[in-house]
Amino acid sequence: MQSIIKFVLGIFVAMLMTLAFTPRSSVATTSDIYVINPSTGIAMHGYDIVSYFTEQQAIVGQDSHEVEWDGHYWHFTNSANADRFLDAPEAFLPQFNGYGAFAVATGRLADGNPLIWALYENQLFFFHSVSARNKWALKPTNYVESGRLEWKKLSPQLVR
Repeated sequence: MQSIIKFVLGIFVAMLMTLAFTPRSSVATTSDIYVINPSTGIAMHGYDIVSYFTEQQAIVGQDSHEVEWDGHYWHFTNSANADRFLDAPEAFLPQFNGYGAFAVATGRLADGNPLIWALYENQLFFFHSVSARNKWALKPTNYVESGRLEWKKLSPQLVR
């Protein structure tokens, strides 16, 4: 009996650890204008959004390169990336403010996961799941177009 209890407890602890250290990828439960880490309040879960363009990879920014912009805190890997962002934030911001591109295109809000992303026509898109990114990648032009139309309806629901 003790081994069963330990086994169940181990599974429970593993699930809690997964939830604690994984960016949210489920349907949005917040109305923030940008996707944030609910534990820290850092935009885009602390990922350096410039690095997607310069390094073509998702890299967690550092507290030492934190900037405040548009009422939110953003982390960068170095001061050069922070400066690039502050010089032209619109060039680096993920489309739909970090919400899942496929979800938005289908009329829903779901937090984008900064580890599931794509660059398309020099724009950054986040997705709430790998499956959503794969579907979106089949017809990105169509989904971008429908996403822009749906975003006009969905974005007024978000609070600054």
